Amino acid sequence: MTDGRGSGGTFAPAARWLGLEPEDARFGLILGVGTLAFLVFVGVIYPAPLPILFLGLILGSLSGLVAMGLVLVYRANRIINFAQGDLGGLAAVMTASLIVGPKWNFWLAITAGLATALLLGLLTEVLVIRRFARAPRLVLTVATVGLAEIFAGGQLALPKLFNYNTAPQPPVPFQFKFSWFPVVFRAGHLLILVIVPLVAVGLSAFFRYTRVGIAVRASAESADRAALLGVPVKRIQTLVWVIAAGMSGLGVLLRLPIQGVSIGAVLGPSLLLRALAAAVIGRMESLPRTLGAALVLGMIEQAVLFETGRTIIVDAVLFFIILGALLLQRRGSGSRAEDLGASSWTSTKEVRPIPRELIRLPSVSWAVRGLLGAVALFLVLAPWITSPGRLNLFGVGLIFGMIILSLLILTGWAGQISLGQLAFAAFGASVAGTLAQHGRNIFFCLAVAGLVGAGIAVLIGLPALRIRGLFLAVTTLAFALATGSFFLNAEFFPWLVPKLSPRIVRPVIFGKFDLESERAFYYFVLLAFLLVVGSVRSLRNSRTGRVLIATRDNTRAAQSYGVSPVRSKLVAFAISGFIAAMAGALYVFHQHGVSGTVLETDPNIRVFSMAVIGGLGSVPGAVLGAAFQTVIEYSPLTRLPETRLFATGTGVMFILLLFPAGLGGVLYSLRDALLRFVARAKGIVVPSLLADVRVEEPLPEETVEQVRSTPVGPDPILVVSDLDVAYGKTQVLFGVDFHVERGEIVALLGTNGAGKSTLLGAISGIVPAGDGKVLYDGGDLTGAGPNATVSQGIVFMPGGKGVFPTLTVAENLTVAGWLFRREPDYLNGAVAQVLEYFPVLRERWVQKAGNLSGGEQQMLTLAQAFIARPKLLMIDELTLGLAPVIVERLLEIVRAIHANGTTIVLVEQSVNIAITLAQRAVFMEKGEVRFDGPTAELLDRPDILRAVFLRGADAATGNGSRARVREGRERHPFLAHCDACGREHGVSLETHGLSASFGGVRAVSEVDLSVRESQILGIIGPNGAGKTTVFDMISGFLAPSSGRIVLAGVDVTGTTPDVRAGLGLGRSFQDARLFPSMTVRQTIAVALERHILTRDPVAAALMSPATRISERAVDREVDRLIELMNLGAFADKFVGELSTGTRRIVDLSCTLAHDPKVLLLDEPSSGIAQRETEALGPVLLDIRDKTGAALVVIEHDMPLITAVSDELLALELGEVVARGEPDDVLNDPRVVEGYLGSSEDAILEAGRGRRRERPLRRRRPVGRR
Repeated sequence: MTDGRGSGGTFAPAARWLGLEPEDARFGLILGVGTLAFLVFVGVIYPAPLPILFLGLILGSLSGLVAMGLVLVYRANRIINFAQGDLGGLAAVMTASLIVGPKWNFWLAITAGLATALLLGLLTEVLVIRRFARAPRLVLTVATVGLAEIFAGGQLALPKLFNYNTAPQPPVPFQFKFSWFPVVFRAGHLLILVIVPLVAVGLSAFFRYTRVGIAVRASAESADRAALLGVPVKRIQTLVWVIAAGMSGLGVLLRLPIQGVSIGAVLGPSLLLRALAAAVIGRMESLPRTLGAALVLGMIEQAVLFETGRTIIVDAVLFFIILGALLLQRRGSGSRAEDLGASSWTSTKEVRPIPRELIRLPSVSWAVRGLLGAVALFLVLAPWITSPGRLNLFGVGLIFGMIILSLLILTGWAGQISLGQLAFAAFGASVAGTLAQHGRNIFFCLAVAGLVGAGIAVLIGLPALRIRGLFLAVTTLAFALATGSFFLNAEFFPWLVPKLSPRIVRPVIFGKFDLESERAFYYFVLLAFLLVVGSVRSLRNSRTGRVLIATRDNTRAAQSYGVSPVRSKLVAFAISGFIAAMAGALYVFHQHGVSGTVLETDPNIRVFSMAVIGGLGSVPGAVLGAAFQTVIEYSPLTRLPETRLFATGTGVMFILLLFPAGLGGVLYSLRDALLRFVARAKGIVVPSLLADVRVEEPLPEETVEQVRSTPVGPDPILVVSDLDVAYGKTQVLFGVDFHVERGEIVALLGTNGAGKSTLLGAISGIVPAGDGKVLYDGGDLTGAGPNATVSQGIVFMPGGKGVFPTLTVAENLTVAGWLFRREPDYLNGAVAQVLEYFPVLRERWVQKAGNLSGGEQQMLTLAQAFIARPKLLMIDELTLGLAPVIVERLLEIVRAIHANGTTIVLVEQSVNIAITLAQRAVFMEKGEVRFDGPTAELLDRPDILRAVFLRGADAATGNGSRARVREGRERHPFLAHCDACGREHGVSLETHGLSASFGGVRAVSEVDLSVRESQILGIIGPNGAGKTTVFDMISGFLAPSSGRIVLAGVDVTGTTPDVRAGLGLGRSFQDARLFPSMTVRQTIAVALERHILTRDPVAAALMSPATRISERAVDREVDRLIELMNLGAFADKFVGELSTGTRRIVDLSCTLAHDPKVLLLDEPSSGIAQRETEALGPVLLDIRDKTGAALVVIEHDMPLITAVSDELLALELGEVVARGEPDDVLNDPRVVEGYLGSSEDAILEAGRGRRRERPLRRRRPVGRR
């Protein structure tokens, strides 16, 4: 099983035999099997005549409209909109009431209803969705649940304004009748047949061919990037919500002449599920596929109803169809476009642990103990200070607390949305109740119920192995619906459901404690709750909790350290199901029977909402969520359906608007404020809570005294004065002064994490500024948004993430011309000019941008910037990870743009590039400007140009390692057998005939390579040559079309990435994204996966001493690596808060922790400052020497790769064109022509600081025997 991209796997041999691409063969197979299964279902299992299927087609199209609206909102905001059905439902109730009450004309009332739906969509986006623009996706998803509750309450209240208790059935709009036995089709059916196809075709054409439609898709992929090109993202998203609401309104309004309208929840869980199922089967991407799925589901539903006449059977059948359809979904093609286009999962704000600098203080440790003691004392004394009735509710709250704790594991940690958690509790309640009626011991009942819940949860979680966590919501919602109506229905499963008589009695335990006493049973539940809390805390602080979050954040990176995502997800489901089912077992004893609360579908959604309101990042958040749920469920103020709906909806909205991190987040914000107060009082600098400073590395006094500055000239185009910027409580820019003269090129340099990109973000408007001023061309742009800045001529080209991955090249350029869409002559000329600059873009015109090579993507990003007609062009990391020949081409284009009168600010890591392009340089460190003057002067300032992070690692290697990469020292070629020591270096890794294709294009062809123990093999080649693709195949993330991979003598071609990592294969990724919501300390601990002594999640859950011993060993090793890599001030920071360069250093630390036998490094110098790149060589050699590992390094930094490599292998167009000693490969004519080019500045892009007098490729490689 692979998590691969493109072709490969099971279908590759058959596809080659048939002359088809593997993806085409797979699609054909699924289509054929699916068609056959459908025909068997409606022809044999539930036989239905054609008229019934045609009726299903009509009704399914209505669900299709709602489903397509779900897809639109998902693509715009990356959320599931649970209010989608109710947006149209309220309009439908109003329309029906207007027709029957004031006797409005049908068409007039329908028009008013549709207008109401459109208005609701507009108000929802403007008043609610925008308020959650920066909130995690899960929080926004739950906000739509609150909206659905409010709209549903409105549907109950609205008919009463017309003196109706229910909304009546309206008359048909006109007379039409067509009999096709056994169905009579009327005017309503005809309307659907005409309107739905027209809407579907029009919508598809709108998004595919119109400029606004393309802008909608671009905004969905990256709102910030679209805004930087002038796209009015807020208005675009408002348009999406209006269209989605209109489709919902149309889908419900067209039901009126056929089925009327329900009251309370027009598209409640049962009907909303149809739309959700179709949307998920369409992968929330394809509108045609979504509509097709809705049509098929509609026909299946009608076939079951025709044969059985019961909606209960339909619910069960629908659940199994959804489960099967999702299991058959491909595990994600993993194409580069999809990898880059998919938003990373963020559940809720993660809770930062108390920094080690403070936890050791007696005042802090005793305060924590005192708070926990006070809570425990209150829980213990509760039975003595409250009435029995209220004590009963306390018990309910503790039981719901356990259920929400199970959601903390499944959703908060594993990222799997479960809308059926109460269904697991219902199964636990039924199993425990049945066993209790058979006289079983209560402890036996709880244990068996928990095990049954774990098993069912694992079965329900199987689709999670193939689809993203957000999509699993539909499976669990279907499960919740089928549980209450079918699985726990005594008519179908009498042996599973407890009898109504005898009543389930609470037993006497240990012959002493009668649990029929409310006080005794409360203490029993409290003990169970405390055990669950302890177990959950133990899990979070162990290897189990780490790997769950790591898998959620970045599955590929987790696998590269040996973490099995399959095992991790199933463990999460099992533990979560066990806890929820055990809570359900307690509930059945508490209620003396199976309560309807756990059988109904709506409470499942409500419990999930309460979990998010409490905060899924912590145990206290789960407890607060349970308290909120208990109040809403049992308060006398919410007994009426309308009041409960309004109270729940408004409560959800109010809390999430004020506290996006949930109630638990409020507690932790207060905690952090108190910790900051303590830190200031004690004079302790805590970087993870305060400013972004390095405690271990105070700035030398001489550096401060010798700050070089350049005065502002007579005609500046940009002046930044005293600018402060902070991310939350962490300040990253401190009083920055920066200016740019009109017509000049300024290089903005600095150490990793210095704030360079943040400064450009603040100028362009995507990062909100604090104090200070931004003056541009004589006007004040302080606080202006990106739309305002780009319209003034400030164009920001972000580093490494400038394209819209799932849009074609043509569509990317269309978005770039948004501001000039009414100037066709300019646009045509600008597009023609960029295609002249970059001819390769013409060849890739209809290809998705995410499938371009890194160099081609950078060309496309620069082309977008050119089309946007910049007066001031700000380029972030122009040369990041690019081949010299590509760098040379880009430098030419930048010079050409500058020659046309454009002022340029260039963020660069390379002083060589800065010297090549810019006359003036500004150097930043720790959020402040340290140098502003002629670029050449920087070369004489070693106090500024110094490595920060790698200094500790370099010191650990000693002077010998640095000597080995110092110019002028010569080494001998690598020998498989060393005569001096008699050691034989065996082959660690070899590939034979490795090939891969993407969409019919051969990306890699017949690549053979081998690398021995302690050997370093460098791989070079132009962008798009197939280097990363080779790494993906070796790592197991991409199944090769042909060929074999042998690791330490073992053929691993068919194994998963985590298995290969366990065998000693290490992998560093080009983006170094790692795990954004984990701290640096936790991230390095994940990398120790294959060296952990105790991995058993059961041992962790039981708080085993073996787990604690194992974790102490992990902590010691993590501390050692943090000290070695000089990361102490970043240890408790989240990886997502770090700059690219800093993450790269963390990535190297993880490499050391993994301790691989074979290490694949994908551009390790990418994003690292120049001086740190120079210090990187000794670190790589030291890794090789201390571990004996074989290293395979992809790198564009020529001085680095030639200095450390024993051999170089050059790729071009997926084929090996040269291999040998570095000097020979770099002088190969094919390498010079296709990769190095003729520009020495490009070749030395990350060189030693001064330009060389001769080309690097003439230097002999340094070496060793």
